Amino acid sequence: SLFHDGWHSVTHLDGRFWRTIWLLLVKPGEVSRQFVANRRARFLPPFRLYLVISLLFFALLGVSHQDDVLELSIDASERASICDNLQTNLDSMAGRLRATCQKIVADGGASLRRMFLASLPRAMFLFLPLLAAGLLLLYWRPRRWYVEHLVFFLHTHSAAFLIGSFAMLLQLAARAWPLLQPAAALFGFAVFLWLVAYLYLAMRRFYGQGRVRTLAKLAVIGVFYGM
Repeated sequence: SLFHDGWHSVTHLDGRFWRTIWLLLVKPGEVSRQFVANRRARFLPPFRLYLVISLLFFALLGVSHQDDVLELSIDASERASICDNLQTNLDSMAGRLRATCQKIVADGGASLRRMFLASLPRAMFLFLPLLAAGLLLLYWRPRRWYVEHLVFFLHTHSAAFLIGSFAMLLQLAARAWPLLQPAAALFGFAVFLWLVAYLYLAMRRFYGQGRVRTLAKLAVIGVFYGM
């Protein structure tokens, strides 16, 4: 059903998908602003847009085998004792904690990495509503509806996942053609800078506040996101 929804969105004759994508990338925050202002007919619904793009992003994430995610570097002499030094205040969890640690150490973190990547899509479904709730505290005057913040984050994450998909496609191409590796590395760094600038510009356009306030709130969101 999700594949059908995505295919229908891409091939639909009214071109809402491509119009939404174009404005989403060239004018950060504008699609959210238009949607909240009830000018919605020209754009793809934000939740459907997020589903389609996140499907592409996480599929590429699984295909690209991100070995650098949660990469563990453990000295061979420490492998036997590292899990024995773990401590917890919950005695009932101690045995399970050590058993899990031994499994992670034994395969160099491969099992943990697979679990982490497989859980990301579901985690984001919980994380985005939490972020939107956090913005209720940051933007309390003038007061906005919770759903406005949620729409904003659905759009900004859709843009981030779309650019991230391009970056992973370039990484996959660089594996086949090593000459592309410098370009892939440079593009990956550029994507990080672009994401920070994109979120700042999107917040400025959507919420309409000044530079200093926006930067301060962007810093708060960054810290919360990192935690």
